[in-house]
Amino acid sequence: MSSPNPYGVRAQAHWQTYLPQEYAQIPESERTEFFSRLGEEIQDRVTSLTEELADQEEPEEPIGFKARFALLNTLRLEAEKEVLAEMLPAPAETEDPAGS
Repeated sequence: MSSPNPYGVRAQAHWQTYLPQEYAQIPESERTEFFSRLGEEIQDRVTSLTEELADQEEPEEPIGFKARFALLNTLRLEAEKEVLAEMLPAPAETEDPAGS
């Protein structure tokens, strides 16, 4: 049983904080495996989306190493943000009982 990658660790913390009831339903003995798989899935989707974005952003003129590195980093951050928002959504807003 492997430890979760950084995305899996982030997902586990997200579930513990924002989805505590769902988190509690995962048997403790299966949590490491569950979040390892989820982390791998997130990583695969981030990589795939980064590649898609890079294909769309291919500059017409050759760019230097530093510019290409910066572009790919920016695209990876965009992909990460999109995938995490989809796979680790913020909890639904609860209604304010005071009615404000």
